[in-house]
Amino acid sequence: MTQYVSDEMWERIEFLFPAHKIGGPRKWSDREMFEAMMFILSTGCRWEELPNSYPPKSTVFDRFQLWVRKKLFQRLLRALRVQLPLASVYYLDATLKSAKKGRQNFASGENKGQQNKSGNRRKRFAG
Repeated sequence: MTQYVSDEMWERIEFLFPAHKIGGPRKWSDREMFEAMMFILSTGCRWEELPNSYPPKSTVFDRFQLWVRKKLFQRLLRALRVQLPLASVYYLDATLKSAKKGRQNFASGENKGQQNKSGNRRKRFAG
């Protein structure tokens, strides 16, 4: 299992995670769950592809949903922005590139009268 968060960094953010109040003790710690989420986010894989070295995908997903509802990730980013020196803050570039234009699909009736490769008009029959 890859460690995405160092011990020092975990100590900085651990207090932000919501306390567990219902039922018995959790089988998986917040840190194990957070590491699994970081794996998903850093690799771009689907929840179903989460390796067996991490907690079960359904448990990770449920905890992720809980943390999203409790706005944990916004609090984490705010806290880290304050704690870390300015030189350690990175910004992501959101540059967009247009998609390659493909050939048009003439299967619909929208393009009646389009010409085929030989230059002849395509004939459309009703019914």
